[in-house]
Amino acid sequence: MEAVMSLAAVVMAWVAWVPLDAIPTPDGSPNLLFVARHYPPQSLARGEEGAVDFQVVIEPSGRIRSCVVTRSSGFAALDTATCDLMIENARFQAVADPNGRRIVSRHAGTLTWTLPVGALRPAVAPVPAKVAVAEEVICRRRLKPDSNYIVTKLCLTRTDWDRTAEYGRMQTNWYQGNGFVP
Repeated sequence: MEAVMSLAAVVMAWVAWVPLDAIPTPDGSPNLLFVARHYPPQSLARGEEGAVDFQVVIEPSGRIRSCVVTRSSGFAALDTATCDLMIENARFQAVADPNGRRIVSRHAGTLTWTLPVGALRPAVAPVPAKVAVAEEVICRRRLKPDSNYIVTKLCLTRTDWDRTAEYGRMQTNWYQGNGFVP
């Protein structure tokens, strides 16, 4: 389901997905204000701007499970900030199947980072032979260490989740090999 995100809705803590031709872009748009407030400082200082295509996986609750950049702006800081912004701020209406049950869904969008008025003149994105696309970030809820009821949200790349799981397996094997039984 291809759609473009309207960041005006994020300002109200809700993300609306609308067809491309239905998005108004008047001067002074809340989208521009929201993006300006969340502009990565290092990108602002270097005059970096560009469009980032992304895809998010939405849980049945409407929260984002994961985000991946599908087309880079040419600037790593803007690409990373796009998924960070989506994971921290975006909320979606749940998608239902034909039986009315909420299901996991995917949504694609584009976030255009435009330098605010008065900022440095735009930098030219390097044109590498192949633009590296950021690795998918997956968020999971986990119990806080030393707590049976406080849940925290932990966001890692798939590689980091795999590394964490391998470390846990190594610890378990060590304990079991040394006479400890879980």
